Amino acid sequence: MAVRKLLGSNLLLLRLPKSQQSFFSRQIDLQSIIKRTNQLTLNRLLENNEQIDGKKWSTVREEVLTTVSTVNEFNVDNIIINRCCEANKQFLALNYISYLVDERKQDLNIASIVKYFILLSNYKQTLDSEDVKRIFQFYDDIRKKYDVLDSKTAEGCILALSLTNRWKEAINIFEESRKLGNFSTIAYTSIITAAFNNNEPEIAWRYLEQTRPDQRPQKKVYVAYIQFCQRHYHTFDESKEAIEKMFDFWVRHDIYPHVTIIMAFMQYLSNTGNWNYASTTVDKDGACGCCHTSMPRFEMSEEDHKALIKYILNNAIVGKDVFQNTTPTELNKFLKYIDETKPYDVVIDGLNAAYSLNRKSKMPTERAKELRKIVTLLREQKKRIFILGKRHMLKWSRKEMNIIENNSFLFLTNNTSEDDLFTIYAALVSGSDTYIMSRDFLRDHKFILTDLKIKRIFRNWQLTHQIMPYYKQIGSVSVLQIIYPPPYVITLHKDEKGWHIPYRESLENSENELPKSWMCLRIKQKIENKNLS
Repeated sequence: MAVRKLLGSNLLLLRLPKSQQSFFSRQIDLQSIIKRTNQLTLNRLLENNEQIDGKKWSTVREEVLTTVSTVNEFNVDNIIINRCCEANKQFLALNYISYLVDERKQDLNIASIVKYFILLSNYKQTLDSEDVKRIFQFYDDIRKKYDVLDSKTAEGCILALSLTNRWKEAINIFEESRKLGNFSTIAYTSIITAAFNNNEPEIAWRYLEQTRPDQRPQKKVYVAYIQFCQRHYHTFDESKEAIEKMFDFWVRHDIYPHVTIIMAFMQYLSNTGNWNYASTTVDKDGACGCCHTSMPRFEMSEEDHKALIKYILNNAIVGKDVFQNTTPTELNKFLKYIDETKPYDVVIDGLNAAYSLNRKSKMPTERAKELRKIVTLLREQKKRIFILGKRHMLKWSRKEMNIIENNSFLFLTNNTSEDDLFTIYAALVSGSDTYIMSRDFLRDHKFILTDLKIKRIFRNWQLTHQIMPYYKQIGSVSVLQIIYPPPYVITLHKDEKGWHIPYRESLENSENELPKSWMCLRIKQKIENKNLS
């Protein structure tokens, strides 16, 4: 089957992961016109959820071509496919592609082929022999025509081949093309899932460990892993070791699984007959509401503390070019000031804390009042305070700033300097008992920490040391209060009787939001290593 050379991208949004949306987000205005043209047969069929045969597709195609002036032979097929996807009728998009190939005997351009590959990967549960034959035909034609694949075409091929017995060719494409740019989560997911499905766990774990913090494995990875475990691990010790390997991966990669995923794991373990599990909560002191076990308090070793301070200064603040975050003169002045005035009880990101209490007003006077209220509250609690701000704060209300300056150690950086990193460093170097006040989850700075061990130390420190100001409504009065973190890390915790696993209730939860739900997983009793199959 011949493949026309792609002359231009006509790909539209396919209700796909964000990592792929940029590739499919063109001609949105034209797509809107199609949607608003009520008399189109296409819109009626989609609304009525009707099955569409070849004759109807022919009518639909001709009508779209003749009704909308900006639609032509080159873009009509992509428009129809994307209209189906927008209406959440992906099966009709696949059906239309089959109509083009089988009945119209039409050659597809690369854009349409990649679109087809992605649709198969995301929306078709089981491939039939015709699907597999078409994947091979399309892919082989592409490879005959192009020696090098662009990253999006390569990713589409990876997704499709991973569904077939030629899945290892997807790995070859991945390794050939990764030099051209980073692959999205779905590319990693496809290879990892294929490896588990084809009983090659070493390959699956290799690519799992390569994923970055912004490349969370999708649900299908975990489903494939559980199915792999069911096929291969039939004793208590084997199943326990296999599941704990994934739990350890979640700990090291800062992953909070969704409730559907965690329930699949619980069901697998429950079926062995050796585990009990129950949803629970963990109170502010770390006690499980189900088994009453206490989560271990976070204590950073002196060695880890020093390593984190060194890494933040040398790799994050200074980095390859100190001028990206500050200047050598300012940095030396800051380090000298910290050394002379530490330790502190609380280190405050001044601008962030003030803004978080009053997001509506942009008036400097209001910002100054909010920061002054925070300082006053902390001083009433006998706290020693350091505030990191910027020079433009000198234009704030002199009255408010005098109170702030007289009750804290205030250091102002240049307006262009990276104050978040300074705040983090000041809190760390002050001592292990110092809290950092910010409504920012400091997520951007976790990506600066490329060392996995350092990243985990930083995350655990943040979760147990970051405090946030907020107003609590008591009757008709708003009272300023401070949220203190629990003394334990919200992550998976293991003890001799089992695990406590935090999980997400909603897919809509931000990655920055910490889960409130936990699973209490306990071994029923000490048992012999009997066969469970």
